[in-house]
Amino acid sequence: MVAAAHLPAAPGVPASTRAPRRRRLVAALCLAVGLAGTHAGLAASAPASKPAPLIRDQRELTIDGVPELWRLEWTSPPQPSCEAGSPYWYTCPCAGFSFGERGQLDLVRLRAGREIERMPLAPLFASDDDAEGAEVVLRRVEPTHAETDGDLEDEQLADRVRARPSEPVLELADYDHDGRATEFLLQVESESCGKRIMVAIGVSRGEPELHVFHTEEHPEEPLYLRSDHWQTLRDEVSPVREVDWPCGDHASPIETELELSATRGGISVHERVYGCGDLDERQELMDESDR
Repeated sequence: MVAAAHLPAAPGVPASTRAPRRRRLVAALCLAVGLAGTHAGLAASAPASKPAPLIRDQRELTIDGVPELWRLEWTSPPQPSCEAGSPYWYTCPCAGFSFGERGQLDLVRLRAGREIERMPLAPLFASDDDAEGAEVVLRRVEPTHAETDGDLEDEQLADRVRARPSEPVLELADYDHDGRATEFLLQVESESCGKRIMVAIGVSRGEPELHVFHTEEHPEEPLYLRSDHWQTLRDEVSPVREVDWPCGDHASPIETELELSATRGGISVHERVYGCGDLDERQELMDESDR
């Protein structure tokens, strides 16, 4: 893959939003270890003195006839990130994170009011340089130029944004085509410029515990895709080819193309790399592999 070029990072945006996706295996391993420890203590009851959770979003669903409640919980009050009024929120590293918040965020499953599973999401934002200090960055509300959010001289923008209600995150869909809408997308990175990199999180028929979705060819590694490619997987059954990084994008000398398919709970992504001519047109196939 072509390394993405980025503007200087905005304060509050984790280093992972500027790191190549292929450097995330350490984060995935940390996540697996954390989940293993969580599963071992599922039967423990919450202490009576535990404070009320800081709920960012929640959604009711039914899995195999059993009602559940999924919640996103901050473990402490979140801090602003790419906030309105700053000189950073409209830059490339903040694409998809603008007017956001950051902190430690967990995905929690409940049945009959009782917690059955908890998945910390911060490891998905870890970088090689600062795995322990990783924080989730989550957009709270989408900027909209229709409300003059693009006016950088507007001193009232920050107050207006704070007054807006938070947008939903747990938008469940069936990305792996296993017949159940039990996964949602979470943006973990922003590539140059405005390319929002997402992972899918949830449960599937083959993996009934909370997990980050992956391909059939590489079950050990989370699948990182642009948001529009995830939508293709959701909407299409037959394999579909889409350009991931075109010739000439940020002076790229190669073009990458993805063949995307999802059937009966299995996701496959085949990547082809082509050379580029002097006029940024696609040339011969140079390499191909499965993600």
